[in-house]
Amino acid sequence: MSPTTTRTRKVIVVDNSHVARRVGERIRQVRIRLGLTQRQLSEGRYTAAYISALERGLAKPSMAALTFLSERLGVSVPDLVAEERPAAGRLEADLLLASGQYTDALDKYEALLDSAGEDRRNRAELLRGRAEALVRLDRAADAIRPAAEAAELFDAIGAPADAAWARYWLAGAHYLTDNIAEAQSLYQQLLAHERAGLQVAPDFRFRLLTQLGNTEVWDGNAERALTYMEEAKSLLGNISVRQRAAFLSALSLQYRRTGDLERSIRAGTESLALYRAAETERDEAVLEMNLAITYVELGSVAKARPHLKRARSLAEHHDDALILAE
Repeated sequence: MSPTTTRTRKVIVVDNSHVARRVGERIRQVRIRLGLTQRQLSEGRYTAAYISALERGLAKPSMAALTFLSERLGVSVPDLVAEERPAAGRLEADLLLASGQYTDALDKYEALLDSAGEDRRNRAELLRGRAEALVRLDRAADAIRPAAEAAELFDAIGAPADAAWARYWLAGAHYLTDNIAEAQSLYQQLLAHERAGLQVAPDFRFRLLTQLGNTEVWDGNAERALTYMEEAKSLLGNISVRQRAAFLSALSLQYRRTGDLERSIRAGTESLALYRAAETERDEAVLEMNLAITYVELGSVAKARPHLKRARSLAEHHDDALILAE
């Protein structure tokens, strides 16, 4: 190379349009979730037209704009611009769900569904998570559609165990909306598949038997309910402390409904000890109240009083108007 030759610097052209679209889509999702118009979001510094251009990926936001928008939306700048893999985002939502942060999990699932794309498995898993979050938030009517769609998608890709979980939450949604016959039918179908060898989860049969017991109670078939519950009782070793407590609490209530008050007291007392160990105070309050009612029916008001006192104390601590009213 001669001394007069000009060395040309290699330039790599980077197309950042996909980044702008991703950031714009996140701005749009959060804005809509907060119920803000583009004008309200821009107020004080920008125009609605600028926000519209950002959301469509037609403009690239400056750092100053990102800082302003993050403060207005209540979302950090890294959250607005970070690249997110679908699996990583879904894992975060699943962890929120598992930890009992149902509202946060629901928000995460809905945000991820907005950009789920064509991946059927990913969409099915997000829909199933959304359905579970809705059921746990007592919004069962809203859970029916995503649970049903998730089950169909899992069927289409040949994932029967995943489809079974989706239908479990679909059945739960029907149960909580008083469509007992549909819930029973779904639970019975799932139990038949599980007995035929479908492996879903270690506690899946236990869950199904318990829920079938609950549906029979609502239908007024207490004896049939106890048949399911007694079978479920044989599986107690495969479940968590809290599940054991919930099951024994339900069993106690069903013994009371069949008039077996002594067995109701025994199951209820065992459940109470487990709830206290698991530190689930609202459930403990409900059980304390049920035990008190059972003692009253046995004619022992003196034994009922401390249980009622504890139930009232816990209900007041958690400001639970329903328990206090009962």
